[in-house]
Amino acid sequence: MSGNAGPRVLAIAAAPRADGHEGTEFLRVLVALRACGRDVTLLEAGAGTGSLTGDADLSTEGERYLTALREEGVVARASGDDEIAAALAQAEAVVLLPDPSRPGIPPLLRIPKGVRPGPEALADLLRAGQVAVV
Repeated sequence: MSGNAGPRVLAIAAAPRADGHEGTEFLRVLVALRACGRDVTLLEAGAGTGSLTGDADLSTEGERYLTALREEGVVARASGDDEIAAALAQAEAVVLLPDPSRPGIPPLLRIPKGVRPGPEALADLLRAGQVAVV
């Protein structure tokens, strides 16, 4: 997380790879959110653990975006259920780089704002088609 800049955005990398167009676009959106004054937390979860940390194999553009995020104090880190649940409870928005092999069920997972989700909602988070904080 980076300072108290504005509404909190939780970004979750759940895809096993971030080197393609989707991963680059995910990082570009996060850089744009920081440029607009949003407070961004970047976590890896599920199959996405290691996709942005360690030996991440990103495109040149993706690497540039990840570096820009680091310079803004947004550092990707692997996370467990407790950290994701705590971050979701404080998030006003979620940006997800989903695992392409997810089933997409439920099609839209609505997570109540200000509420720490339980184990079932956290499992659904990695399977859902889309995720929204409402």
